[in-house]
Amino acid sequence: MNLLFCATPLQALIAERIMTQYPGETFYCIFRGSKTQPKQVYYYERLRQKCQGGCFIEPIPSNSGPRDFLWV
Repeated sequence: MNLLFCATPLQALIAERIMTQYPGETFYCIFRGSKTQPKQVYYYERLRQKCQGGCFIEPIPSNSGPRDFLWV
């Protein structure tokens, strides 16, 4: 089992390339981005289709700190 963590579309493309180099492996993905950015959603969905599972993490805008996340 392999976990891919991406925060940009470029990282998602690199992750896809890594997956093609290990065809017999199982991959899961975590993508940290903003659902208001269509490009990020597109590359998450593209990567997610090639993985066994995955989730999109979106930061929660709040005053409580920079480490708050919303699991979608």
